[in-house]
Amino acid sequence: SDATVFNNFSAKEKFSKRGFDQKKIFVIQNAIEPNNTLIRKGIRTNGEIRIITVGRFVKQKDYETALNSFSALVQNNRKKSFTYYIVGYGPLEKKIRSLAKSLKIDQEVKVFVNPPNIPDILNDCDIFLSTSLFEGVSNSIMEAMAVGLPVVATKVGDNGYLVKDGLNGYLVPCKCVKSIVEKLEYLSESEERRIEFGRNSRTIIERDFSQTKFIDSYTGLFSKLLHK
Repeated sequence: SDATVFNNFSAKEKFSKRGFDQKKIFVIQNAIEPNNTLIRKGIRTNGEIRIITVGRFVKQKDYETALNSFSALVQNNRKKSFTYYIVGYGPLEKKIRSLAKSLKIDQEVKVFVNPPNIPDILNDCDIFLSTSLFEGVSNSIMEAMAVGLPVVATKVGDNGYLVKDGLNGYLVPCKCVKSIVEKLEYLSESEERRIEFGRNSRTIIERDFSQTKFIDSYTGLFSKLLHK
């Protein structure tokens, strides 16, 4: 082939190590077109803070760490009101519900199975959490950023291209409950901080992951190959 296109840099690194010619590998990340009607507006009158994860109910997403982190967050902050929205579908649904019950947080955890209105649910939340063990470029994180949410995510795959530490969210080690709780607590302390980080999320999407940039990247690649 003249070129191989990946939608994430972690794949480029992986295949380069396997002997693929780096000069023939190109990365064009996914694009998303933000909907202006779904920009998060802000303060909830009852003081409740809603954390959300969107992803398949599979081992890769590490819901065990997510639920343990949320449980610790609730226990450490008894004076605050937290709700955890888990949105997706998959074979581990029963285990997720069972773990939430055993941790005694089943009243604070709301599971949505394959709902048709994910953007609306995102828009009604405050912080996006991703505890994935591996990723390419995460569409779920992109969708959360597009509606203006701050993000706490594991440092895997291309998450570092989406989440700029201290600007629109935080990157944390996999399975590190302590770090996840610290970052969630920090964001939960200030609505102004969450809104600022959320706006930065939106800016990153509009600047770096627009459909215009996506199309320009492909047409630029085709032009380069033709001239070559």
